Amino acid sequence: MMNTIKNLPLITVRENFCFFWHQWCPFSLDHQLAPFEVKGLVFESLRQYLVFAKAKIYNSPLAEQVIVTSDPAQLETLSNNIKIPDQSDWQQRMISLVTTGLRFKLQQHAALSLALADTRNLNIAYASEEDNFWGIGLKPMDHRALNKAEWVGKNHLGNILMYLRSNH
Repeated sequence: MMNTIKNLPLITVRENFCFFWHQWCPFSLDHQLAPFEVKGLVFESLRQYLVFAKAKIYNSPLAEQVIVTSDPAQLETLSNNIKIPDQSDWQQRMISLVTTGLRFKLQQHAALSLALADTRNLNIAYASEEDNFWGIGLKPMDHRALNKAEWVGKNHLGNILMYLRSNH
């Protein structure tokens, strides 16, 4: 049962949940061991892809710096320096962009695609207590993590992964 995901770093399966929480986990925005190409550009991580797209959408000159930066902290700093006129519009765009980026990454890395398929019908949750947008806002071993009604965060990243798993 689920041999592929059992062997992935920093993934915990509890009851009907698959929790991940660290940048070294292949499902993370910051995972850098599976670069992917989009329109001739190679991205080391989903975060780099997302920040680059943000710079391009909002006509920021920082795009040139983003494409040569792979460090998650530096990418976060660059992202924070890109001016956006409407935060709610950007949040919707982020979801769409990460869905697209993950689709490219999965298409280009069969092992990652297999690992996602191997989660079968588990609820996938990004268990970060610091991230209420992409994650559930809780650690994976927090007892509330086993009840979606008690999640502090929205789990957009987990929801995107489950959407791609069902439409792959």
